[in-house]
Order: sequence, then C-alpha cells, then structure tokens
Amino acid sequence: MRSEQKISREKLAEELDVSIQQIYKYETGKNRIAIEKLISLAKRFGVDLNYFADDIVCHEDKKVSELTTEEEDVIMIYRNIRNDKLREVWLTIGTELSKCVTDRER
Repeated sequence: MRSEQKISREKLAEELDVSIQQIYKYETGKNRIAIEKLISLAKRFGVDLNYFADDIVCHEDKKVSELTTEEEDVIMIYRNIRNDKLREVWLTIGTELSKCVTDRER
C-alpha cells in the first residue's frame, strides 16, 4: 500500500512516530504493529481496519473472518494476558507446541 501510493518509509515513519527500521519490520512481518498504529495507518490510507485483516491467512489457509470459535477463544485468551512477559511466554509455548504437531504429521 505504501509503495503503491509512492510514500517513502521515511515519511510514513515520521507520520506514525516510529523509526524507519520499524516500518521495515512491520512490512516484512518481523514486528507486530500495535492497534493504535494500525488505526493510524487505516486513517492515513483511507481504509477500514478490515482491509488489513482480510489478507491475514491462518496456517490452514483460512482468513481471519473464517476463524472457528476455538481459534477465536485462543486469540481472546492471548489478548486478556496483560503482562507482556507472560504473553511472550504463552506465545512461545504455543509456537513450540505447533512445531511438535507439525513434526509428527510429517
């Protein structure tokens, strides 16, 4: 979207009050973007927040709008963990568990 509208990383970083490196990390998926920044992006580009969610695909090639109730529950549990360190641990455990399942399926 940024490159389509010919906006430099520098300009977007300035508008979002983040570093140029952070914009790069958002674009490459290395860092997650905070909801406040996502809202700013939506306003900046004149799109609904769903614009960003519609392209998100889960492991089983499901779009976010097609999540099961169980998948939505997992997301809500994660969002309700307020301590950043605990969220990181929870995410690490989930990531490692999913690798174990994937290895056994091979």
